[in-house]
Amino acid sequence: MLSELIIHVYSFDSIFQLNKKYGECRKSNSRVGIKIKNMSTIKFSYPKSNTRQGGITAALDNFQKESKMEALPKAELHAPIAIKGKAIFSRDVAALHAIASSTSPHTEAIGNQKLMPEDVIGILSTSLLTLDFTKAQGMYKKALADAKAGDKAEVQKKWAEAIGEFKKGFAQIGVAVSDEKQLNTFAKELTANKEAFASVVNISNSKKAPEATAVMKFRGAATAMGKFESLQLKVDEKLIGHIILPANLCKTPFAQGSFTKHFGHSFNLQVTLSLPCIVRWKWGFIPIWGWCQHTYTLAGLSYNVDLNVGYKVTCCGGEAWGAASANVCASFLGHQFCAGCSASIVGAVGIARTPVGNNCVYGLGLRAQLKCTFAGITVLNVTYPFGYSLTGPCPPLPC
Repeated sequence: MLSELIIHVYSFDSIFQLNKKYGECRKSNSRVGIKIKNMSTIKFSYPKSNTRQGGITAALDNFQKESKMEALPKAELHAPIAIKGKAIFSRDVAALHAIASSTSPHTEAIGNQKLMPEDVIGILSTSLLTLDFTKAQGMYKKALADAKAGDKAEVQKKWAEAIGEFKKGFAQIGVAVSDEKQLNTFAKELTANKEAFASVVNISNSKKAPEATAVMKFRGAATAMGKFESLQLKVDEKLIGHIILPANLCKTPFAQGSFTKHFGHSFNLQVTLSLPCIVRWKWGFIPIWGWCQHTYTLAGLSYNVDLNVGYKVTCCGGEAWGAASANVCASFLGHQFCAGCSASIVGAVGIARTPVGNNCVYGLGLRAQLKCTFAGITVLNVTYPFGYSLTGPCPPLPC
C-alpha cells in the first residue's frame, strides 16, 4: 500500500543563489543535486477509502480549488516609500538604461550601479519630470518661432511662468530647482545618450493608472511615493503524467524513477509612482499640475521552470524529492537577461486511490512555488498546484 510519501526539496543542475548582502544572483556550475539549507520535508498519506473510477481528476480539481496562493511575508513586499529625487546626470540615466538592458538587471542595479530600489525610483521620477520639461521646452520654442515680432515678448513672459511651475513640480520630489539654467542642464543630461533617453520614453509611455483612480488636484503638502509591484498568481495545472509501478512491488525493496514538469509564464517588472502630473497645458507649454498615480513597466519578462521530481516507493510507502531549476528572462530594447529567481516544492497531498483491475491508481497533488526578487523585494510570486498519478498494487497487506 502506498500509505505515505515524503517530499524532499533539493537544488538541481543550475542553482541560483541570492547573495543577501548585495542581492546578486549567481549560477552554480554543479551537475549533481545539492541539498538546500533548511530543506523542508513534507509528509502525507493517501485516503483510506477508495475513490470511484475517474475520480482522480475530480480530486485534483478539488485540490487545486483548495490550494491557496503561497502568501508572502510583509518583509518581502515593498511598502510605498517617499520619493527622493536628485539632480540627474547622464550617468544616472545611463544607469537606468543599464538596468533595463543588462544580462542581469538585479546584479546590475545593486552590484555594478550600486543602486537600491529607492535609488531606481528616485532617478526614474526625476527623469520623468525632466521628460515633461523637454516636451514643454519644445512647444515653447515652436510658439516663439511662430509668434509675430510684437508677440514674442509675451511668449517669453509666459515661458517664465512655465519655469515657475516646473520648480513647483520638482520640489514635490525633493529636487530644488533654482532657475531655467538648471532645468536645461537636466534636459541635456537626460538626452545625452540616445538609447538611455529612449528607455525613459518607453517607460513613460508604458504608464497605466489603477482602476477607479482619479487625478487629484495638485497639493503642495502632498508627498510623492513609489514602490516596486509584487505580482502574485496561482496557476492551476491539470494531471500531467502517469507512472506505472512494478506489479511485484511488494516483493521487491523499492521502485524508483523521476519525472519533469515544465512551467512558463510572462509578466512585467513594474513600479508604481504617485507624482505631480500634467493634466493640461496653458498656452501650449505652461503645465497645469495634478496629482496622479501610475504604474510603469521597466521590462517585459518571461520565465521557465523545470521541476524535477524523483520518487522511491515500496509496497507500503516511500519518499520523493523535488528538484527545481528556474530562470527569469527579460526582453527590453532588444536585450535579453536572466536572473533573480528560485523555485521549490512547498506542498504535497495524496488526493485519491482508485481500484483499476487488480491494481490501484494513486493521485498525487503537488504545489510548486516560483519567486523572483530584487534586493529582498519579491516582484513575482507564483503558486503552481498540479497533479500526477501512480499505478501500483492495491493494499492487501498490513503495513
